[in-house]
Amino acid sequence: MRKEILLWLAVMVTVPAWGGEPPDCGAGCATPIGIQLDAIYTGDAWRNMSGGHATGNRYLDNIDITLEANTGPVFGLENLRFFAYALHDHGDGVTLIGEPHILEFFRCNIWHVRGRDKDMLVDSGMGVVSLREQVPLVTEKALTAVASHTHFDHIGCHHEFGDTCVHELEAEYLANPTRANTLADPYV
Repeated sequence: MRKEILLWLAVMVTVPAWGGEPPDCGAGCATPIGIQLDAIYTGDAWRNMSGGHATGNRYLDNIDITLEANTGPVFGLENLRFFAYALHDHGDGVTLIGEPHILEFFRCNIWHVRGRDKDMLVDSGMGVVSLREQVPLVTEKALTAVASHTHFDHIGCHHEFGDTCVHELEAEYLANPTRANTLADPYV
């Protein structure tokens, strides 16, 4: 159901952008209202064609949507960007959380695993947008945030969680991250 909603939203937002000439935004307005929508769907075509979920197959499929709009003429706010996390429920309490607003090279897989008494988050992404504020799933019950390793693109939101863990050889990096020890220097 979630994918259908996201696809519907993408069509609803994109269609006006294709509607021919931009509207007149008044005298002296040099910048038309512009909308750029990027939508990327990743899936396993063979399993989808051979029955998908109906035959019991579980497969990775995901839709990432990023919307950028020149909102100055409409809202008076220049270069406003909209961000969202993409969620994909893999069943059995396992959810993949994606960061479509991050360049693909820097994205990591953020996994939320629901437990009986406590949940687990494996990696927390870049940290550009707060996981706790934007993804209610990670605040529904007590949670341990596990870092697979301490590169900048995997621990960006770990500071938002009180209970964190990582391999003992990287514990100091998680406790006191720097641009050098998280390997952010060459990239961001």
